[in-house]
Amino acid sequence: MLVHLTNRNLALEAPVAATVKEAGAVALMQEFQPPKGTPAIAASPSQVMLVAKSRAALQRFASDPRWRHARDRGERAWNDDYSNVVGALIDHARGL
Repeated sequence: MLVHLTNRNLALEAPVAATVKEAGAVALMQEFQPPKGTPAIAASPSQVMLVAKSRAALQRFASDPRWRHARDRGERAWNDDYSNVVGALIDHARGL
């Protein structure tokens, strides 16, 4: 599954990675930054997370340097009963 995490205000990698981990899955992360001078209409920064049931399923992507292991940074997984939007806002402001 490919999850699009790009958000102008919230850092979503850690809570989504924690949710993936809690579900017993694994994830790789990729961040794209368009070359300087690229018009915004042509390309914009993006963050995506590739999720699978096993590391073996992600093996062909793990060897690609554009992908890295998703980091949960010890965050708590979000669910219907818990989310921390303020924390994600602060993390974004910190550049995490």
